[in-house]
Amino acid sequence: MFVPSSKSLWKNCLINDLRLWSRGYFLSNSFDLFIKRLKKLNVRDDSFHDRLSELVRDLNGHFALVIEAPIGFYIVSDRVKSIPIYYTVGHEGNKVLISDNPSIFSENCDIDRNSVLEIFLAGYTVNRNTIFKSLYQTTAAECLLLSEERYKKLYYYNYFSERAIEKDLSFYQQKLTLLIDQIFKDLIKSCNHRQIVIPLSGGLDSRLVLSKLFDLGYKNIVCFSYGSKSSKDCKVSSKIATKLGYRWIGIETSKRKHKKLFNSQLFNQFEEFSETMSSAPFYQDFYAMYYLSSNNLIDPDAIIINGNTGDFISGGHIPLEKDFGSSQKEVINQFINKHFHQWKFLVNEASTGYIQERLNDVIYDRLNFKESENLFGLLEFLEWSTRQSKHIVNMQRSYEFFKFQWRMPLWDNRMLDFWEKVPVKFKLHKKLYISMLQKNNWGGVWEDSMIYQTESYSLPQNIVRFVFKFIFIFLGRDNWKTFDKKYLQFFQNPTHDFFMIDFVDYIKEIDNPRDARSFRINSYLAKKGLEIEDFKL
Repeated sequence: MFVPSSKSLWKNCLINDLRLWSRGYFLSNSFDLFIKRLKKLNVRDDSFHDRLSELVRDLNGHFALVIEAPIGFYIVSDRVKSIPIYYTVGHEGNKVLISDNPSIFSENCDIDRNSVLEIFLAGYTVNRNTIFKSLYQTTAAECLLLSEERYKKLYYYNYFSERAIEKDLSFYQQKLTLLIDQIFKDLIKSCNHRQIVIPLSGGLDSRLVLSKLFDLGYKNIVCFSYGSKSSKDCKVSSKIATKLGYRWIGIETSKRKHKKLFNSQLFNQFEEFSETMSSAPFYQDFYAMYYLSSNNLIDPDAIIINGNTGDFISGGHIPLEKDFGSSQKEVINQFINKHFHQWKFLVNEASTGYIQERLNDVIYDRLNFKESENLFGLLEFLEWSTRQSKHIVNMQRSYEFFKFQWRMPLWDNRMLDFWEKVPVKFKLHKKLYISMLQKNNWGGVWEDSMIYQTESYSLPQNIVRFVFKFIFIFLGRDNWKTFDKKYLQFFQNPTHDFFMIDFVDYIKEIDNPRDARSFRINSYLAKKGLEIEDFKL
């Protein structure tokens, strides 16, 4: 049985012997073509699952499908699992239960302590596991068959850079320029003249979205940024929006404002709405969306378009070659050291060995090999199949909660296909990405002076930093950096990420948490009665 979280989010139709539910959006008439081809398939043929998997590969957009067939259910996720689907077999008398709302499964389910440990370490679980032993979720680019007698998963796509074409930089600059032009023309068509709202930072990705829409003549755009008045993002994004002639809304935040909202009933409702049972909530834009919505500053049918996640696909997560591992084991350890250290006292030989085993299982399950020589491709595969599609993409829930649709043009299928084929040398330092943006200079907002910005601080913060920097002249630069990161970041974070904890409590834990997200993870699991102290070894 399929139980949708909201009938308004899902569309359904009958196709021969199939009941098809769909949620999300599709580009370039790919869904109409999919339906046309689906009608020609024989659902009772043994090859139906394989044929279906081939068809969904050509679906472009961000979506989830649930198809009820005579032999069971087919569940389809897009290439980044932007809309997760959950399932269990034999739950409270229901032989098969499927939903996009995991909360309906939570009663009488046993806790999976290993999965909880994964969340404490990284903020999300590895692969399809949730915090409950009998509850699972789809993974990225998957076509799953589920029934009382059958369980078969097919992966119709993997992001794995193994087909690089050796051409010069100008070849790729030209190809990427043409590709972005086509993607954004399709994006504009899908928005159908509605207002586009862009969370504009001082970085590259959201600026690309805005400047390319400007280049193509889209007028109905509103930009917003949030944080302290002195933050780099607010200063740079304001200049960009003003130069392009678009309305810019600066949302000044504070620890007090954050704390008030995040202790409210509204935020409790959001946590329930965005629940995944496998990842700490990603509420980066929640305060801003609340502010915009409650003050009627954007159209009720506006479409939110962020820069998720040009930084990853363009090479932003690839370390320098001199720092890169020389074996699959070393690459996996690099990945663990980067992402599975949210609470240091949980990191030990046993927990690290367990995560190594889990990541190796993902590699073997999806790529069907135990050892890879393509180490750069492997690192990107791990980032795509775990952190990006399990955690980062959940940013979109903040928009949905306030009843707004969204688009992610930088996660377009064509972008993934393109970046897979780009040689590593053009991904390092995001060489191709930045050079292409500067060469096109859409809207005139890509000069060096507008790209390479350093964080700025308020006058009181600068005075405090000056005093401590003077003291540390005698203690050494490395000691200053350690002190700055451990103590001053609590007060100087431009988006007030430490709002949920007092400084005294922060000091008590100072050698254990990695950053503000560590406390958000702890808070998320504590509300479920899962205390971090119980997971110390």
